Amino acid sequence: MLQPATGTTVYVRYGDAPLIIGLLLLLVIAFLVNTKVAVGGSTRDVTIT
Repeated sequence: MLQPATGTTVYVRYGDAPLIIGLLLLLVIAFLVNTKVAVGGSTRDVTIT
């Protein structure tokens, strides 16, 4: 939805943007780690993810 220019503008205007981006990154990393641990590192599931 947001283009690079728009994303930069939002980042400069709103102080919450860095927090939101950080939380999203943490959620993605946690999801990937939890998926690999739960699945046991199955190649099939990693590819789907």
